[in-house]
Formats: sequence, structure tokens, C-alpha cells
Amino acid sequence: MVKGRFTVNPFPNLTLMPSDTDNLDEIAGSMLEDNIQRYEDFLAKNKKIDMEQWKVLKTKENSIVYTARHHDVYRTGSPSHPHHGHQSQPGLPSLLSLGTTVGSLEDMMFGVVNPTLEIMRIKASSTRNPKATCSTVLYIQ
Repeated sequence: MVKGRFTVNPFPNLTLMPSDTDNLDEIAGSMLEDNIQRYEDFLAKNKKIDMEQWKVLKTKENSIVYTARHHDVYRTGSPSHPHHGHQSQPGLPSLLSLGTTVGSLEDMMFGVVNPTLEIMRIKASSTRNPKATCSTVLYIQ
């Protein structure tokens, strides 16, 4: 394990204005809508990946993770999705993961949702990757 990797938060405390928090909430909502649309498109295309839009980022056991070749592939309001009423933030990267992983959705969410820096540190200290480092910048409810 890397000595001292979780002892200090490398980021200063962050305070957001209410408008910034609202903006982040809007981005999160747009990302959710985009991913639901992405899933519906995937089903409509008989569960086939368009390799002109996606490239393989990582493979492990029974899973493959793809990254969008262009960050705005799944922007809501884009010409390919004109029925959506708003646009998500341009330039946000998109990942697509296909395959099976042992465990449940609850297991996965437990691993990725960290409401506090201390909880994140506890979870990260139990990982099998001795080089893993992470930090929580700000928890937004």
C-alpha cells in the first residue's frame, strides 16, 4: 500500500454558490437522460456497438468498456436526438460498459458513491490496487 496516500486531502475546501449547485444538478440530470437515451439506442440497434462512434478503452474478464470517439456523441438536443428539449454540457466524456460482472447493482453503487472523504478512504483502503489514490472534492446532496 502506498504510504500516506489517504492522510491528506490534496484539494482545498470548496464552497459552491447555490447557482453552481443548481448547474451541477442540471448536468447530472442531463447525463442521466443521455444515458437512458444511449441504452434505448443500443436496444434499438439490436445490441450492436457502432465502432465509428465508440472505441475500446479496456477489457476485463466478461466486460468491455468503450469511450466515445467524440465527446459530444450523446449530447441531448444534438441532431441525432432532436426530440430532447435541452442540451447537456458539451465536451463531457462518455463511457459505455457492456458485459457481466459478479455482484449486484447495490455492490457497485456502494463502491462508487462516497458521501464523505472518510467513507471514501475506508472503501479505498480495502481495494486490491496498492497504487489507487482518490479524493472527494465536494459532496453535493
